[in-house]
Amino acid sequence: MKMEFMMNTMTFLTPALLLRRKTIIEKLKKSGAVSEENAVTLEEAGVPYSKAFPKITDYLAERNILAKTVNGKYYLKKADAR
Repeated sequence: MKMEFMMNTMTFLTPALLLRRKTIIEKLKKSGAVSEENAVTLEEAGVPYSKAFPKITDYLAERNILAKTVNGKYYLKKADAR
């Protein structure tokens, strides 16, 4: 139920959450995390306060914009996000 609410509210992201989304994508791009072999943690990518707003990271993963490896690293999955 919580995730369903999250999905419905994501269409109305606040500017802070939109900026967070953009920052995560840009930092992963700059770090070269575009495949599972090149995946990095959000800390390694330079995402500030990497543990903040975990729902945004979950949302990006559910939308196949990024993927999370079994060891907790991330990489961009969608070509248009690269």
